[in-house]
Amino acid sequence: MTKDQPPSPPIGPETRISTVIGDRLCIKCSFNLSGQPVVRESVYGMAIVRCPECSTIASLQEHPLLGRWAGRFAAALAAIWLLILIGGMFGTAGIVFGMSQGSLETGSTRLAEHIAKQHAAWFEKATDAERAGIARMYGGATPQLGVSAYTWVDNTWWKKQDPAAMIAELGGHWRAINPTMVEILFWTAFIAIILGAVWSVFLLHARRWRLLIFALLPVAIALAFAYIANSSPSMSMAWGPGGSVYAMAQAKALLWPSIISTHLVISYIALCIGAWIGRPLVRWLARLLLPPRMLGSLAYLWIAENKQPPRPRK
Repeated sequence: MTKDQPPSPPIGPETRISTVIGDRLCIKCSFNLSGQPVVRESVYGMAIVRCPECSTIASLQEHPLLGRWAGRFAAALAAIWLLILIGGMFGTAGIVFGMSQGSLETGSTRLAEHIAKQHAAWFEKATDAERAGIARMYGGATPQLGVSAYTWVDNTWWKKQDPAAMIAELGGHWRAINPTMVEILFWTAFIAIILGAVWSVFLLHARRWRLLIFALLPVAIALAFAYIANSSPSMSMAWGPGGSVYAMAQAKALLWPSIISTHLVISYIALCIGAWIGRPLVRWLARLLLPPRMLGSLAYLWIAENKQPPRPRK
């Protein structure tokens, strides 16, 4: 004979205790639960949120408050993230500047070789005194001058030349630029598109049209670096006991404004293209490479632009 058990107390209604503020996907249908009420169920006292689409219940974990340390941790993380963004911006500017120097080096070879050829032709007809000066310039016997772009030329001879006439002999300012520079410009554009796509993901809070303004910052920094590097007097000054100048340095001094400006304009356009297509491209790659169940961790890529995150097929 068993004793009668006392009747269990009636189950009370669920009590609303909060609201889901962040982005949380339903584990069954991947519906975004942001804005749904958080209630405490009456049997176990657990905090839960119920999906309005499929009624699946998701349990929530409760943690003790951190007090002042929560704000301190948040401030420290924000400062670290800001430093990472600033470092990334200067890193992007450094990449653009470095490739611009490569474009300048390659683009100036044709004019530098022309300067070396003109100097070699003058040297063949030079007097003994002029030849002796060239020998002192090289620190030894009278050399056999080549026609390479990386040749030293006599500074006295160079001062008597008309750079504009030399450029005209090659067909004008743009024809004086080595056309193989196009290959470097292509790779510059390719890398800049990738960098723009990366920045579009890093700056998810910013609208895409604001990224077009942001792209001006690394380009402007790269322009400042290029101006400091190429407008220095040491780039074209005379060296050595006899007074010699570098043919490549003189060619760079004549062509760097047009080559650097072209390079930076292409870099900015490519950065804008990457910033504009970056988020759609990353979302497409995520859909292509990841199974639907794993896309929940990347839901912010869709939510940042008010798009519905992908749901797994039923």
